[in-house]
Amino acid sequence: MKKENIESKEVEIKKVKSKKKTTKKRNIKLDIESPSSFKKVNKLLTTRVNNLKKKNKEASLMFEGLENGSNSFLRVKRTENTNFDLTWVKIIEDTIPALDEIIKNPRINTKNVSNIVPIELAKKTNSESIRHLSSHSQFVKEIDSEGNVIPNKILNIETEDNYLTYENKFIATLIRRLVLFVEKRYEYIEKYSPLRDYEVLYVKNKSIINGIEYTVESKVISSKISENTSDKEVASTTFMKKIAFIRKYVKYFYSSPFMKMFKNEKNVRSPILQTNIIRKNPRYRKCYELYRFIETYDKLGVSFLIKETFDKPTVELEEKYKNLVLENILALEGSEAKIPFKKREVKKNTRILKSIDDDIFTFYPLGTDPEFIRIDEDYINYKSGKVKDLKKKPKKLERKYDIGKYLSKGKIDKDKARREELLKRKKLEALAFEKEQKELKIKEEKERERLRLLKLKEEEKRRLDELEKARTFVKESATTDLETNINEENNSENNN
Repeated sequence: MKKENIESKEVEIKKVKSKKKTTKKRNIKLDIESPSSFKKVNKLLTTRVNNLKKKNKEASLMFEGLENGSNSFLRVKRTENTNFDLTWVKIIEDTIPALDEIIKNPRINTKNVSNIVPIELAKKTNSESIRHLSSHSQFVKEIDSEGNVIPNKILNIETEDNYLTYENKFIATLIRRLVLFVEKRYEYIEKYSPLRDYEVLYVKNKSIINGIEYTVESKVISSKISENTSDKEVASTTFMKKIAFIRKYVKYFYSSPFMKMFKNEKNVRSPILQTNIIRKNPRYRKCYELYRFIETYDKLGVSFLIKETFDKPTVELEEKYKNLVLENILALEGSEAKIPFKKREVKKNTRILKSIDDDIFTFYPLGTDPEFIRIDEDYINYKSGKVKDLKKKPKKLERKYDIGKYLSKGKIDKDKARREELLKRKKLEALAFEKEQKELKIKEEKERERLRLLKLKEEEKRRLDELEKARTFVKESATTDLETNINEENNSENNN
């Protein structure tokens, strides 16, 4: 009995739970296809806000603060169209049969392999085996009474099939490149071929209300499937079917037993050698033409035509956009976050970057004020990253909407030009300094050489003077000795 009561209670509980699950909130469905639903809601909201401005003094003052602030509004409409290039699809489709035949029946080079094996393991012999045995008598086991030669070992002749020819390596290279060629285009076209129309609303406001500065930036994007795309959808579907067909064959080629034989082989390098087979065989010739095509074809296969129109809203629409700005401000000031999510405290210590060029400012006249700018590369790259999405040639309305960013970009470009000028000046100064150092070095070497030659000249002069003195001394000594001898001779004659 207890078990039955427990089971009945469990059944009742399950029924209650199932009832709770089935109860759903009533969903409100709008007739989105007709734009009148949005217009009705917009009209009601505008009426309420206008009544609030008329009846509430604080609301009217807030709107007056928005009016006195800086307001920028811009609407952009963008439509897309595509054109498909079937050139590469047709060329690959025409080459698939030839490629399929080559993979099924690849070209083979056969070669004979000779091995000396025991007579029991010999499979095939020919006249070359006999000639080899006659010249290698050590492999003869015995000769019977009838003159039959019984060898111990013999030259075995086998044939091997060689698939690793240059032509087959070229085909393997073509398949690998073809897989990448098709996959890149298939993934991109599958992702971006569906066409959509976009409409974007940019709202920017900077105003001061009650002494507080508010900056509001808002962007609303709506996208829908492009209108009148029946012909485009048919063309896109046909194009995708053809690419899917090609992709299926290419993937089959890539996973075929033919490609498994070349899994450890490297690709052949360009330019491809035109062997007799590649030049004269029609199948290999087609593959060669396809290889040259995919090497030079760098297009995606689909081109997009994008049309953008920039509209300036009317005065009535600007009033509605200002209502949107006020609602954003009220969302910040009218309520406070009750649930703390995250808290962070960061202390940043600033520092002054020093440069060699800081010294140049001390040479300015006292009456002038030098302009200090930051020209280090990291700072310029950081500032450039904030305005990298700006167009090079914007429309008038786009520039007006993002005037602050375009002015910052102009200042950054000016700083870049100053940096380039500074680097150029540094380079010229370095070259001038290097030239001056070389000239000083040459001058010092010349002076050193002049002093060396002068020293050598003085030493030579001193040596000559010493020789002259020695010569004079010798001459004088010789004269004295001669005179002495003569006197002695005269004295001896007189004595006799």
